Amino acid sequence: MTAPHRSATKFRKTDEYDIKKSLEKIGPLYPVLKSADGKIIDGLHRKHADKNWPEHVVNVSGHMTTVARIVANVQRREVSPREKTAMLKELAEETCWTPEQIAENTGMSMSWVRKYLPGKYKDEEMAELAKKKHRKRESLRPNDECPDCGCTMIHVFICSECGYMGQSLDKKERG
Repeated sequence: MTAPHRSATKFRKTDEYDIKKSLEKIGPLYPVLKSADGKIIDGLHRKHADKNWPEHVVNVSGHMTTVARIVANVQRREVSPREKTAMLKELAEETCWTPEQIAENTGMSMSWVRKYLPGKYKDEEMAELAKKKHRKRESLRPNDECPDCGCTMIHVFICSECGYMGQSLDKKERG
C-alpha cells in the first residue's frame, strides 16, 4: 500500500472535518513527516491541503519508511483493523521478515503482529500457536460468558487477508 492510497478512518466525511479551515483557524499543529528519500511517511492529507505545510525529515529510507508509517499512524490516530493488516502485509512483502522481526523493528508486541498480520506471512510455528489458542475457544458460542472477563460473547469474523471484520447475526436479527 503506498501513501496516496491510504484513507483517513477517523474523519472520512468532509462535513465532519475541514483540514483547510482548521489550518486557517489554528495553524499547522503536526508537520508532514518525510523520509530521507523524500517519501511521505505521515501527513498526505495535510500536504494536499497546503503544499507549504511544514515538514520534518526523519532519517529513514527504504523499507524503514514503511515501518515509520506504521508507527506514526498507530501512535497518532485510530487505525482500522483492515488498514493495520494492509500495512503489515506491505511490510512483510517488502522485507520477507518473520513476525518476530516485524515486532522487533516496529516496536509492536508479538500479539499485535499476530493479530493483524495475514496468515500466509506467519511461519508454521506461529500458525500452530494460533491454532492451539483457537481450539481452546472454538466451543464458545454467542451469548456464552467470556472466560477472561465475563462479558457476553458475540461471533466476529475477520478476513485473514484484508482484515475485514463482520459479525454473525442470529436468526431473529436476520429477519
